[in-house]
Amino acid sequence: QAYPVSESRGWSVAEDHIQYAMAKQACALKRLEEASSSYSLLLQPASQQNAQQQIIFLKEYIQRHTVG
Repeated sequence: QAYPVSESRGWSVAEDHIQYAMAKQACALKRLEEASSSYSLLLQPASQQNAQQQIIFLKEYIQRHTVG
């Protein structure tokens, strides 16, 4: 419910946090396609996340594709 409020407002770190939480929840519910979609939104060239956080997102995205 929070994502539509923050979407496209320039709050990229908040948007990333919401997408990450949605991806983790989708994984827990075995909804791997939805998880993959949320993870892919975290891997944007214009990301304002630091390198360490981007690595975490990328590792989880790759893991999702190798497991799912």
